Amino acid sequence: MTSQPARYSVLNLETAPSASAPLLERINSIFGGILPLKGVMANSPVTLKSYLDILGNMNDTDFTKIEQQSIYLVASMYNGCGYCTDAHSRGLKKIFKMPEDQVDAILSGRPTGDEKIDALVNVTQEILETRGAISDEARHRFLQAGYTDNQLIDLLSALAMKLITNYLGRLSGLG
Repeated sequence: MTSQPARYSVLNLETAPSASAPLLERINSIFGGILPLKGVMANSPVTLKSYLDILGNMNDTDFTKIEQQSIYLVASMYNGCGYCTDAHSRGLKKIFKMPEDQVDAILSGRPTGDEKIDALVNVTQEILETRGAISDEARHRFLQAGYTDNQLIDLLSALAMKLITNYLGRLSGLG
């Protein structure tokens, strides 16, 4: 990946448009700060709100935080956003305490040794690669691992959110 100059201003509470300021306050309370990508996102209040809405809705799914972050990591890798891949792999290890060898396995495309996480990683990869036209086998493995058909649909919301952040990371020159 080649480094490029930032194409958008990284905004903060003082420099953001008035419609973005309260959204950045939410970001600050959720994450304990405003990371550069969220500051870039503040250039578009609509996009920042969409991101926050999906992020909040993910808390209403039956995915654990580790499962959510695993989805985000796989999507970030697939979408080629190094900034996001790094953030999610570090978050999984340091914040969510996923064993380092499992995170490293996801990063290198190997099984983690956790059947449920592996089924989630595999179906996420297949959804991305096939644009949703997954095989019956992938769906079966996902369901056999203890997930539900509704979670398969919820996974699409996570991928929609990652499309916003991963593509913005690359578009902005951060990712």
